[in-house]
Amino acid sequence: MNRSIPSIILGSILLVLLPNETRAQWVQTNWPVGRWAYSFAVDGQSIYAGTDSGIFMSSDNGTSWVRPPAPLASSAVTSLFAAGSAIFAGTWNDGAFRSPDQGRSWVKVSDYRFECWAATGSKVFAANFGDGIFRSDDGGTTWTGFSSGLQTLEMSCLLAANGDVLAGASFGGIYGLSDDGTTWAEANTGLTQYIINSLVANGDNVFAGTMDGFFRSASSAINWVKVDIGLPANTSVGLLSAGEGILFANTQYGLFVSIDGGVSWAPVGSAGLPTSANIRLGAVCASHVFGVLDDQVWRRPLAEMTVGARGLQPRSRLACTADFRILAQDRVASEMIIVLSMPHSGRGSIRVYDLVGRQVATVVDGLFGPGSVKVSWSTRGIPAGFYVVGVQVGHGLSRKKIAVSQ
Repeated sequence: MNRSIPSIILGSILLVLLPNETRAQWVQTNWPVGRWAYSFAVDGQSIYAGTDSGIFMSSDNGTSWVRPPAPLASSAVTSLFAAGSAIFAGTWNDGAFRSPDQGRSWVKVSDYRFECWAATGSKVFAANFGDGIFRSDDGGTTWTGFSSGLQTLEMSCLLAANGDVLAGASFGGIYGLSDDGTTWAEANTGLTQYIINSLVANGDNVFAGTMDGFFRSASSAINWVKVDIGLPANTSVGLLSAGEGILFANTQYGLFVSIDGGVSWAPVGSAGLPTSANIRLGAVCASHVFGVLDDQVWRRPLAEMTVGARGLQPRSRLACTADFRILAQDRVASEMIIVLSMPHSGRGSIRVYDLVGRQVATVVDGLFGPGSVKVSWSTRGIPAGFYVVGVQVGHGLSRKKIAVSQ
């Protein structure tokens, strides 16, 4: 019996024009040659960037980038987080570090590879894909496991805002911290997609970027409503917040912006970028946004992208993700080819899930070398329908939706 080739489902782009649509261009910054930016943090006038070779920082809106006063001697810095006067860094192989003095010194605080962070008061939370959530009650100096109540340890994002602490699972929905602060409970009311990419706060609302659009809830009572007018169908969303009413969405169809709290969206133009480039937004500061394209960092004036917006506050989040694409061979073979681009060697896995987060198959789990890696997955015996391919490298996760037809 012939079987059809698996294919990526592409939604049609729905264009919604915002008032005074920007005509500004992206401008390439003086970024260190050959360095891959994985993560960003904004602390006042300073922007920190985690790369495949430690940390760089800029104090002039990206015009120049230098090593901090005490360079973090490490492999790739896959996550960064600013909380008060402290900067936290999660690394590829060397655990987690804390700087109490804007990068002038670093102290190792954990052997775990923390990939997402949140803080409220003196409490700091960190998590990763596989080890669950950890908590520090002393500003990030010491850490203990804090996963009671979770149904999965595969976490993708954390958020502390408006008195609440939320945790997003890569394949298990959203959890909220109990009133007594001792355990986690599901906070999925109204949610129809349980693959969570990001969580952000904006004004009195919280937003969840998922594998299929994004959802909004009042932070005072978690009850999710899907709101994504103007975004393409079947869109995987990673969100960043830039102040009251202003949101950016990284998607597989490009970068989008909303200036009305997510009610409507418009694509951000690619003027100034190489042809057909799909830039990923990494950081938002008071005056500029910063995007990553391969091993380059670009910037663009925030005001020219968000005319009429109010109350800008810095936010940043760029997940460390593996770059991969999906190919397909002939009908008879019923085989999907997954091509993974690795900037350097590391442990990783490729798994397939259904749309409620149940694992369907493990394609590969092991060590990958640098460069282009090809693996194949046979779809014989897989029921027709939609699935998600998840590629994990370290604790960074990339996902794409596919359709399998029999």
